[in-house]
Amino acid sequence: MPRSCFTHAGSEASPSRAMPGQSASAAAVRASMWALLACVAPEAAAAEKPEAAPESTADENAGLQRIIVTARKVREDVQNVPAAVVTLGTEEVERFDVSSLEKTAALTPGLIITRGNSGSGASISLRGIGPNFSSIGIEQSVAVVVDGVYYGQGRVIDESFFDVAQIEILKGPQALYWGKNSTAGVVSITTENPGRQRELMARLGYEFKADERMLGFVVSGPVGEGVGLRLAVNARDMQGGYVSNEAPAGTYTTVDAASGEVATHAVPAPSPGELPRERVLAARLTATYKPEPTLELALKASADRRRSGSTSWNDRLWICPNDSNGEPCGEGFSVRQNPVPADIAATRPYMNRYGGQLYTLYESQGLTLRADKSFGQVTLSSITNYQHFDYSALSDYDFSATPAIWSDEHDRYHAYSQELRLNTSFDQPVNFMGGLYLQGTKLEFAQGSALFGADNSAAAPSDRYLAFSKDSATRGRTTAAYAQLSWNFMPGWEYVLGGRYTAERKTSYFVQPYVNPGFAVVYPPGARLDADQKFQDFSPATTLSWKPSSELTVYAGYKTGYKSGGFSNSATISAFGNGLADLAFGPESVKGIELGAKATLLDNRLRLSADAYRYRYSDLQIDFYDAQRLSLETTNAGSAVVKGVELAAEYLPPAISGLKLTGSAQYNLARYRDYIAPCYAGQTQAEGCLPTGANGALRQDLGGRPTANAPLWTASLGADHTQALGPAMALGLSARVRYSSSYSVSPFGQPLAVQPSYVNVDAAVRLAAADDRWQVALIGKNLGNTFVVSSAFDQSGTGSPSGGETGTPANQFGLFAPPRSVALELTARF
Repeated sequence: MPRSCFTHAGSEASPSRAMPGQSASAAAVRASMWALLACVAPEAAAAEKPEAAPESTADENAGLQRIIVTARKVREDVQNVPAAVVTLGTEEVERFDVSSLEKTAALTPGLIITRGNSGSGASISLRGIGPNFSSIGIEQSVAVVVDGVYYGQGRVIDESFFDVAQIEILKGPQALYWGKNSTAGVVSITTENPGRQRELMARLGYEFKADERMLGFVVSGPVGEGVGLRLAVNARDMQGGYVSNEAPAGTYTTVDAASGEVATHAVPAPSPGELPRERVLAARLTATYKPEPTLELALKASADRRRSGSTSWNDRLWICPNDSNGEPCGEGFSVRQNPVPADIAATRPYMNRYGGQLYTLYESQGLTLRADKSFGQVTLSSITNYQHFDYSALSDYDFSATPAIWSDEHDRYHAYSQELRLNTSFDQPVNFMGGLYLQGTKLEFAQGSALFGADNSAAAPSDRYLAFSKDSATRGRTTAAYAQLSWNFMPGWEYVLGGRYTAERKTSYFVQPYVNPGFAVVYPPGARLDADQKFQDFSPATTLSWKPSSELTVYAGYKTGYKSGGFSNSATISAFGNGLADLAFGPESVKGIELGAKATLLDNRLRLSADAYRYRYSDLQIDFYDAQRLSLETTNAGSAVVKGVELAAEYLPPAISGLKLTGSAQYNLARYRDYIAPCYAGQTQAEGCLPTGANGALRQDLGGRPTANAPLWTASLGADHTQALGPAMALGLSARVRYSSSYSVSPFGQPLAVQPSYVNVDAAVRLAAADDRWQVALIGKNLGNTFVVSSAFDQSGTGSPSGGETGTPANQFGLFAPPRSVALELTARF
């Protein structure tokens, strides 16, 4: 390398503008690296120069930074994207420790994520659209995408998100660019890649409420000509928890179906007594290779292990019109859940993993290879992915201090996918994007339930104390093709027309291999159901945008979306049910319009966006829990309409150096238009529960009623201020205030299941070196300790049957968000 390269490295004209989340020192280093790259490989520097480069935030005179997103599968300024997009950059993610999907939702009004106690494990809802979690076979309506790869299962809620470059929340249908199962939107997470300089970062943390220790580190940098490596590790260990488990020791009585013998089993006190008691260890290794300026390869390998003390640590008896039998009922961060008696747990491997104590164990692995090859103004991209998770759990499903119902569970999931995409960037009015997508999946589900004193000494030892067991699996194959034409037919005008064709096949089975003789009247023993489902869909989309200047974009679009049908693997075959109709369900679809405008004003100090939309959803997939019969029924709602307006703003006040203000407001009306739904427990004829379903089944008409998790109003305010403390240090203050109006948390119109309006406050204080070498941060979340419920269901054994002239509704269990937490973090960069 010529000596002049070193001489000019700090002064060569180069893209020195800071990337999102970079400091001034980082931008300076970036400038030097660009100069060095220009010396070593000028073709590479020239090729990358236009695509890089958001605007600087380090120089306050430059105003607000540009935000580069991939909402349309290409890198572009968010102000040019004709869609509603919310972004969380590196600084925001680190400032509030956004290390999970739940923490992402806490900073995004309108996005509601529920950690479920069964089924898929999560419900992700955006603008009031999202399935409940109780069926493992229903995929999300909000797609989660990690480094360009779709993660369809709700168990993605157990993934650790660390060393994140950016999170994009795309609102509304996104089928054209992101494929099936994005009828309500997309949460796209991009992790960091190796940079052009060596980086060593270590972070220590401690959360006071849960007594949680946190450790993370990153080692990254170039290791050879065109080769970069990045290793990121994240570990968390809760010695305590946010929630106390107050269940006392007790007894569980069984009756042997073979001999009639009655036996009493000792139920120990829960250990640990605080939940969730999570232990997390996750790592990601990224390798990048650029053998020539026109070819880039990136390989990401990840592994994640998460153990907690219960599936239902956030599940509390919430509203009690009936006698609660001495159980605490109402708001509060405590639960009562029992371990399994040791002698019963010893008969089954997944019950006995921790001696009968409740637990969840999630282990996952992922491998993603991305290749981008440029042929001048044509780019060919390939993304290949393999993902796998193994999940096991032991849960108390009576959710009370009286031992009555336990289930062990083991799930396995495999997915392979391949996407090929071609994109043009000609200096012509018309450009093209097209691609092919293939995915193969396999989901396996097995569960054994011990309940209400079941015993059968004549059964196999592993089945002896079960009331019934389940075994189910689904294999899926998806083939899709998509294409888009963009036409700049006049200066400042762009018209985009595209569509995606999807073909799927799912083959499934469900069997109840064992049923205790005493429960055979309700759950037919040996019952088996098989399904071979085929689906096809074409989802078109078109947008028209006008950009009269670089500071203003106005757009209008028509969008559609599709979510595949499937099979409810975690349901139950009931003698009172409808067989295959209770487990197999059809696809969900959406179509509608969206109008919006985005403007940058006041010398790049004010950024505004407005979005109005109206979408009609058909055949929404919703799972119903029948607490009277302890069974699940998957349904398709006829239709729902979602319409609203969203406003967002960012502002740098010129009078106060280092201050940034943000705000948003959303009005969202989500209502069923047509849904003949199951009745909730205790619903009377006068309240609309009538024998209007197939074969005289009791049903209610929910037309005009709100969907679940659809607050009419949400809003947020944020402030970030950085103040220099002399030449060596800086003090940073950040706050986020989020408001939500009241909303229903029941998809079935349960009048008691309503979350009142609330305000949530997060804040962070940080003291840092001016060159970012070190930082001490204090991070507080839900500082008001607000109790917020996002899902509710009937308590088994309470309330009266539905459809009578009089009735009593069941007690309601509510699943709540985490309480207040305060964490101290120390970060060092070497």
